[in-house]
Amino acid sequence: MFASPRPVLAILTLILAASCSHHATYSGKARQPAIPERNQPTASQSARYGHQALILTNSFRRQHGLAPLQRDRALDRAAQRHSAVMAKHRYLGHHEPGGTNSILKRVRKAGYKAKLAAENVFGPSLQAPVIDHAILEPSHAVNGWTKSPGHRKNLLNPRAVHVGFGYVNGYWTQVLAAPLPTFEETLPAKAPRTTPLEKPGPKPFGWRDL
Repeated sequence: MFASPRPVLAILTLILAASCSHHATYSGKARQPAIPERNQPTASQSARYGHQALILTNSFRRQHGLAPLQRDRALDRAAQRHSAVMAKHRYLGHHEPGGTNSILKRVRKAGYKAKLAAENVFGPSLQAPVIDHAILEPSHAVNGWTKSPGHRKNLLNPRAVHVGFGYVNGYWTQVLAAPLPTFEETLPAKAPRTTPLEKPGPKPFGWRDL
């Protein structure tokens, strides 16, 4: 079991269609002054965070009999962009100030043709005087999601195929998605070809027929 995160907030929204019903928490105020950070990861550590989160996510799915997720670059782009927006404006949510509130649209804009998309976010307490990256590492983020019913539902979505991760200044974004079916998959199944039955030939004549 992972240590439970302390002053950490986590918010999620499950999106299975293009519609969205988020409650916006961004106030529209100017960007606040930067707050101190401690235990800041190096660039190489940050680069490994997504891979570590992938391993932990798939381990959790395997424990529940689900197939592992494959990491996708387009989903990484969508997740990293959203983490950057949250870090810039210092908020946690699934909307984007001045942008779209639809996770599905943001994923498709990043180049992933999704039929469904779900998003988990995780980050520092908005009231914390300092961002402590030690309590925002991959193990704490994934563990936090597994403890929340809504996040857990996203992690254990059996229809999810791919996943992407973003981490910027302590703000995590995880995007799970499934692609639209290919053209061949949308074609109706052809009926199996059958050969017509051959008519039986004439019955040979025998002396019992007399």
